[in-house]
Amino acid sequence: SKMATPSQRKRISLIVLLILYGTADVWCSLPVDLAAEEKVLPPTTLPLTSPSSSITTVNVSTSTYATAIPPIPPSDRDRFLTFAESGHHQTFMFAKDNTYIQLDGDIIQRFQLRLCREISFKFRTRLPHGLLVYHNVKNPVFKMQPYALYVIVEKGELKVVHVFGKHLTSVTVGRALNRDQWHSVVVTIDVHGARLIAKVDHLKEEVYLKGLSFDTNYGITDNLTSVILIGGLSSEEKLHGVKYIIESFVGCISDMVLSSGKAASDLLPIVPLIATKHENVKEGCIDKCRTMENLCFGGSRCINEYNGYRCDCFGTLYEEHLCDVFTATVLTLRGSSYVSYRVYDWKDRVHSTSTRVSMHFKTRFDDSALFYASGQIDDKHHYIALSIHDEKVAVQIDLGDGPVEDYLGEKVNNNMWHNLTVLLQDQTIYVYLDNITETYEVPGNARYLCIDPEIYICGGPDLQKMKGLKSFNNFAGNLKYVYYNDVSILYELKQNNPKVHYIGVLDPEFEEVDIEVIPITYPFATSHIWWPLNQSHTVNLKFDFKTSKNMAVLAYSQTSTQGYWEVRMVKEEIRFELVSDVSKNVTALKSVKFNVSNDWHNVELDYRKGRIKMTVDQHNKHVQMFGLDFELQDKIVIGSSLKPNNLGLIGCMRNIKINGMLIEPRYVIRTERVIGEVAIDDCRYVDPCTRPNTCEHGGICSVRDDRVICNCDNTGYIGENCHFATFRKTCEELALLGYTRNDVYLIDIDGNGKFPRHILKRTLRLLWLNIICQAKLTFVQHQAMILASVLNTESLQLRCFKSSSHIPYTVGSILSALELHSATWFISSSNNTVDFLGSVKRGYCPCGVNATCVNATKSCNCDSNEDGKWHSDEGTYVEPNSLGITDMFFLQQKDLPEDAQGRITLGPLECVETNTQRYVVTFTTSQSYIEVPGWRKGDIAFSFRTTGTSAILLFQPPIRPNYPSFMVALTSEHELTFNFTLNTGTTRKLVINSKRKLNGGEWHKIWIDYNFYHVRFMLNTEYQMLNLLLEEEFGPFEGSMFIGGAT
Repeated sequence: SKMATPSQRKRISLIVLLILYGTADVWCSLPVDLAAEEKVLPPTTLPLTSPSSSITTVNVSTSTYATAIPPIPPSDRDRFLTFAESGHHQTFMFAKDNTYIQLDGDIIQRFQLRLCREISFKFRTRLPHGLLVYHNVKNPVFKMQPYALYVIVEKGELKVVHVFGKHLTSVTVGRALNRDQWHSVVVTIDVHGARLIAKVDHLKEEVYLKGLSFDTNYGITDNLTSVILIGGLSSEEKLHGVKYIIESFVGCISDMVLSSGKAASDLLPIVPLIATKHENVKEGCIDKCRTMENLCFGGSRCINEYNGYRCDCFGTLYEEHLCDVFTATVLTLRGSSYVSYRVYDWKDRVHSTSTRVSMHFKTRFDDSALFYASGQIDDKHHYIALSIHDEKVAVQIDLGDGPVEDYLGEKVNNNMWHNLTVLLQDQTIYVYLDNITETYEVPGNARYLCIDPEIYICGGPDLQKMKGLKSFNNFAGNLKYVYYNDVSILYELKQNNPKVHYIGVLDPEFEEVDIEVIPITYPFATSHIWWPLNQSHTVNLKFDFKTSKNMAVLAYSQTSTQGYWEVRMVKEEIRFELVSDVSKNVTALKSVKFNVSNDWHNVELDYRKGRIKMTVDQHNKHVQMFGLDFELQDKIVIGSSLKPNNLGLIGCMRNIKINGMLIEPRYVIRTERVIGEVAIDDCRYVDPCTRPNTCEHGGICSVRDDRVICNCDNTGYIGENCHFATFRKTCEELALLGYTRNDVYLIDIDGNGKFPRHILKRTLRLLWLNIICQAKLTFVQHQAMILASVLNTESLQLRCFKSSSHIPYTVGSILSALELHSATWFISSSNNTVDFLGSVKRGYCPCGVNATCVNATKSCNCDSNEDGKWHSDEGTYVEPNSLGITDMFFLQQKDLPEDAQGRITLGPLECVETNTQRYVVTFTTSQSYIEVPGWRKGDIAFSFRTTGTSAILLFQPPIRPNYPSFMVALTSEHELTFNFTLNTGTTRKLVINSKRKLNGGEWHKIWIDYNFYHVRFMLNTEYQMLNLLLEEEFGPFEGSMFIGGAT
């Protein structure tokens, strides 16, 4: 072997140094395979002047290295796109906002509309959307019909959109293209055959181009200057014709080639292809996971996102963002709650060839739902359904061509931790349960999973409608390490990720609690459940109960002789009362005393043809009826009776057994065997007035006729539970409604939110929000911190474009320096530290900036205390990060005398101009509209003005027939209509006839809000409110929303 020369050793050292410091990356950015460990290819380097079409793998991110090697002369470059200043790379990374590569002028002079054209390249990405290539005519010299060509990734598919005149032609090909793997793309426009051909890898789609002339295709014979943008749109590019809005691309694009010719079969590439300019684009394809930036803890998996990375903690015992904290987020569920996770929005719904679901669970209960996700492709329903059934884990998975179904494990409800993982990889399914591994093949040709956005863990709404589940009961027990792909759902729930929701009346319990029993709560005297009896001469009834009342009917049943029997609690006795015939005034009564000081009491009643045994807390009483035999009818009532004016149980029951059968609370509560209101709430809300949000905003709660009544008088809110605010949110709204006179008004800044209404003083051009409390400050001895707690306004979203807050500070004749930053500072509503007065730098008052303080060497007047006089400083905050002072901190200086004095005053927050005009959209044609992510839940509000007499203002169509949808439309110059479909498929309509003319060019405010009881539709000061039935629910809505029109 030969020894390396000094120059070779120097070059090797340079490359090693670049690799160690993360500057050079000699690894390819590899696809992530959820089913296996990350694949690693050997390092590969290419000659810097190689004309090969292979994807460049040496990535340089500093200009130092780029200038060390001279650029390749244009005459030596080949057909692949390169940068003018380099020429060494044909692969480019787009990882920031406003990234693009632009080609125009003489570079692409041969890429003419009148010729056949072809664009070919490779790309990889993790995102479902992104602009790959955009082509348009630049500054046409004559009047021509609008033209544009878009090559985009949309919902993980390749979509090509061709716009010419009023005609739009699109073709879609490929699926699951956002798995961070390389894909080859070829887009061909055959102008003579009017064909648009799109290829992705081995797939090909072809469509007829609408609008092209048979003879002259685009009607153009001259050469036109055009522009091509790759990865995004430049800020100065003026789009010509129809605008197809799409997000910037994030990922890598390689081997870009542009070809043209007189025939589609005779295309020649443009050589050399050199970028005119580029913005925020890096050469090469850098995998962040293979740089020094990767701090994922050992054992976890790093996922490259180009502009960053994230860590997948699956398979480890660690959590947090870097998987470096040894812990597990444990969640306890009690059979009435569940967790949902929103994987993506409807507009981001994608196909997937690799999906992972995993969880650790522990329970004592059989028959429970564990996981559900479903969707639909080409009218084929598909789903992943996991549940506990017959003490085993039931797995049913269908990708559209038939289900894979199996049962795994034994006695999984043994209150031990069990580890369940399901992995879908193309057409293979892997299921792991503890030490069991099973492999299945998906029937047919299906290989994609395309689920609806919402997935459900351990329960869900309307479980009986979820195809494939073997159980319709919510889970009761403990969970940890719950993953959907790389998302740790319980960790994100605890971090208040808005995509993860805990649904239940109880607060989430992030601790391991052993759930041994599920009690049933009876909040009203008439509430009860009933159960069928199949024997008429015997009955055995067992249950535990708890109540704070002195009297209650615990069980009741009618007899075949027009009589009844009941088990009744009367003070310290449990009584069995038999009335064999209601027409006769004869009652047989037997009782057992019990100790009322205990919380829970156990009762057992056993009747066997003439003989009764009753046991209460292990105290027995055997009774022979002596001829008073009775025959049971077909059902038994638990918790109340069917008699008028009965005193049913207000309390809880558990462990109910009828003739040896344990009544499952999770099952019975969702059947027609529940009469009135019965709940599973761990017996915490026997008094319904103690439930969260029973009466909101200070409404007074009471129970009348087994109904909760809320008195909303003088609260500023209306509705069944005082939910709906009666006051406007902002001064701007008052002004739009015509309240322009200087006066004091009541407003409710957060609408229906938790904050109460506030007094607002309105001057002609200045809005004073008097919500800041002045605090009295006192200096104390020793090194102490004093906190002047003002109103916490962090949750109040003030829509001020220009606003200010004023603080004057005055010190006394004895030493009491301000000393901003070191001894005095404030906290703003955005949680920023404010250690200055006014719009100056840190530690300064306004006088300190230009050295005009009493002592020119000091930063503030109040730091000058040698003369023993009163001095003052004041400043006005106008920057958003400094506004809304919520906390004030003061440290006592070491040399401060006891009689030192100081005063500080916090002025009101003044809103002098709102920023709503920044969010005004103008529609100039009747065909114009905007598609945006849909309204799912919560309130929605907007303002409009128009001169037309009819228009669609908002429209959100149903994702499937009879699914929730809504439309807000102007139907006449005085009428506004709100149509919506409820969860039951019922269509409702609210109409407001406005006193004001709606098409007079003035602004009008619309506000739609709702809760469990009502839907309110408000226009300016007028509103209509619809009462919802018990089974009806408004929303949630899915899909996209259209503003200003509809498709």
